[in-house]
Amino acid sequence: MLVKLLAFEVAGVTYRPAHAQERADVLQTGELLDLEREPDNEFDKYAIKVFALDDDGVRRTHIGYIPKTLNVCVANLMDAGMSMHSRVVRVERKASLRVAVLTELGVDHA
Repeated sequence: MLVKLLAFEVAGVTYRPAHAQERADVLQTGELLDLEREPDNEFDKYAIKVFALDDDGVRRTHIGYIPKTLNVCVANLMDAGMSMHSRVVRVERKASLRVAVLTELGVDHA
């Protein structure tokens, strides 16, 4: 059973390389995203990277981060060994090049 914890817009998509922005632009509703802690991030010790899986299901593209205002609790849960999952809720095309990826985050609960 997946317990929904929060919804968020992936941060920093517009700062990623062109190929990452293009991958974010073609995300589909319901698509699963990988999360990875980045404790050595020089700007935020609670940073959590968000990755889109490529077609082969193995390679990943780093598309952004969980917003800094929401990541402390999630980082602590991940550091404690909790399995976290993120799923695309909606992709919005904003302004000329801005892509907003709205996701929900959940944790497995037996």
